[in-house]
Amino acid sequence: MSSSLTAIYPYLHGQLSSNLELWAIGGIGFGDVENEREHVDGDADQGDLHMRLLSLGLRRPLSQLGAIDLSLTSDAGFVSLSTEGDGSLDAAEASIGRFRLGLELSRPFTSGAEPFAQLHGRYDSGDGPTGAAGELVLGLRYGGERLDLEMRGNYLSSAAEFEQWGANARFDYGPAGDGTGLNLSVATQLGAAENGGSFLQGHTMGLTAPAIASAPSEIMPAELSSEIGYGLAMEWLPGSLTPNLGYDHSGHGTSRTRVGLTYALSSDLNRDVELRLDLVRIKRRQAGPDHSIELGTNLRF
Repeated sequence: MSSSLTAIYPYLHGQLSSNLELWAIGGIGFGDVENEREHVDGDADQGDLHMRLLSLGLRRPLSQLGAIDLSLTSDAGFVSLSTEGDGSLDAAEASIGRFRLGLELSRPFTSGAEPFAQLHGRYDSGDGPTGAAGELVLGLRYGGERLDLEMRGNYLSSAAEFEQWGANARFDYGPAGDGTGLNLSVATQLGAAENGGSFLQGHTMGLTAPAIASAPSEIMPAELSSEIGYGLAMEWLPGSLTPNLGYDHSGHGTSRTRVGLTYALSSDLNRDVELRLDLVRIKRRQAGPDHSIELGTNLRF
């Protein structure tokens, strides 16, 4: 089976008060799907693919326990896929839903280091592993003027005898306050991607890989994502222009190379609008490369 999907994900993230943070993500997508039936002389069923997604979440700081910060976190959401087409693709539907509630504990230090732990209870419904489950995340983050580093490990155990674990790390070296200078980011993922935050990995807006059940005989998938760029000031136009080069590699043998330009318009030294143009080459295992031109925009307010 093969498919293609074009989707948009409207996203809102706001601090309603000093002790209440809310975010919401929607999604709608359209595409094509093909199911090749090898046992029927290679005939293929074809159809239209539709996707819907909605996820809401909140974070509320609670009273401190000495030097430890304690926060309540919760989110709920669903995602559905449906097809309209021939044979096996006629009115096929699949959906999943999830509700999570948990606590986050963190201990910030003056050096910028902050160890943290997250414990969540969740309930899954729909077409897939269902029922109650528990999640545990342990990690360490560091934040500086231009340098951010985070390492975290995650473990999930479900009443449906479903189990998964994984670990990830991220390194970010950002540009100066006006958007100029070197910027570098490297992220790695080993094992199952964390299901935290939302269906789109909390409010980081990084699309996550599907959860992978662990088994002794499995080779744990590893992923890499990296990008380097250098921001340049422009005398004839406000903001900065950043040529960039990126490379991603998935544990399933797919690689993605991109080269592009990012224009950032700043207001009071804060980036408010970003426009991005990328030339992309995707190479899949046992398949020829695909090429595309991608245009994206990011608005912060």
